[in-house]
Amino acid sequence: MNRLISMMLGGTLLLGVALGASLAIAKPDAKPGAGPPAPSANASAAPVGPKSIQLPAIASELPPGPGRETAAVACVICHSPRYITGQPAFGRAVWVAEVDKMRKVYGAPIQEAQVAEIVDYLVAIRGTEAPPAP
Repeated sequence: MNRLISMMLGGTLLLGVALGASLAIAKPDAKPGAGPPAPSANASAAPVGPKSIQLPAIASELPPGPGRETAAVACVICHSPRYITGQPAFGRAVWVAEVDKMRKVYGAPIQEAQVAEIVDYLVAIRGTEAPPAP
C-alpha cells in the first residue's frame, strides 16, 4: 500500500515538473492557461490555393526511324523512351552487346530476327556511326 501511494505521488510530481518545464520552454513569461499569441494586424498573409510550376519539355516518345516500332515493343516493356534516348552515343559493337545482354541476362523478349533491326535503330538515334545502307 505504501509503495502504491509512493508511486502515485512520484507520478504526480513528475507530471507537474514536466508540465511546468514545457510552459517555461514554450515562453518563459507566458501565463499558465494562456493560448498562442494572436497574429499581428500588419502581418502579411501567405497566398492560399494551388500553386503551379513550369516543367521543362522532355520528349516522351522514341524518335522516328526504321525499326522504331520494333524497338518500342521490345525495349519499352522495361525502359522508358527517355531512358533509351538518354543513353550516350555508342558504336555498333556496343549496341550489339547491349541488346545481347538485355536478351540473355535480363530475358528481354527480343527474337533473334529482331536484333539487327533494333541495333540499326539504336545506332541511328544514339550511335557514333552511320547505319548500314538499305
